[in-house]
Formats: sequence, C-alpha cells, structure tokens
Amino acid sequence: MAGIVPSERLHRELKARYWHILDEATSVADARAGLLALAADYRRAYPGAMAVIERDLDALVCYLRFPTVHRKGIRSTNLLERTFIEVRRRTKVSGRFPGETSALSLVWAVLELSSRGWRGVTMTPRAVAEIERLRRGHATSDANQTSTTEEVIAA
Repeated sequence: MAGIVPSERLHRELKARYWHILDEATSVADARAGLLALAADYRRAYPGAMAVIERDLDALVCYLRFPTVHRKGIRSTNLLERTFIEVRRRTKVSGRFPGETSALSLVWAVLELSSRGWRGVTMTPRAVAEIERLRRGHATSDANQTSTTEEVIAA
C-alpha cells in the first residue's frame, strides 16, 4: 500500500463516520467498539492514523464519562486551552505569590470566572451532581501530600 494516496471521497467518508461514532456513542464502551471497527476498516488506507486511534483510544473517549449536555463542548481542547491562556495571563501579572494557597486561590477564581462564559456548557443541578459523583469516584487521598514550597513563581 506504500505510495497509494486515498481518494478524497474515502477521506470524507472516514471523517463522517468518525464523528458519527463519537456523536452517537451512548457510553465509553460503545465509542471504543465503534472506533476499533473504524480502525479495522480503514487500516489499509490510513495505517498511521488508525494506529493513533488504537493507541490513544482511551483519551479519545474519556469525555463520554461527563454529563451528556457537556460532551460536544468538551470533546476538543479549545475550551481548555483558552482557559489556560487566561490563567497564565492573570498569574504573570502577579509575578510572585507568598505561598501555594494564594496562587491556587487566584487560579481557582480565574477558572470559575472563565467557566461562566463557556458556551454550550450549562451547569444544571443534575450536571453538577454527576460531576461530583465522578470526582468522588476518582478522588485520591491528599492526606499524605504536604507542600514545602514557600513561594510560588508564576509561569
């Protein structure tokens, strides 16, 4: 297959099928199965891309654990990247923080303020409850972690 360039029609078909799988998936298992089938069907035409799908399968479907109303908004990193830019902009102005707590307080405030402007992400009581359930289910114990950092320098 080396040297063979897939047709534009095949490319459009693959792209449409990929997004259909992710848009219509009702669970992580459903999306995984669909993407694995997609990779098997298009492996000859797009070996590199299908290898990436198979290798990064868990990362591609992790957003499906979140509330249904948030999925389309969080399946790409655009929202996250813009939020991190805003955090970086605000922390650079401060320069140095007297301690980790003050740095985290500023970052949390920026994240909370930014989240209010996210289009397509509505925080209904049910969505908040689902996110809290996810947080509790994946929470780790921070009891053994102590910070010895006296000063935090902004990026």
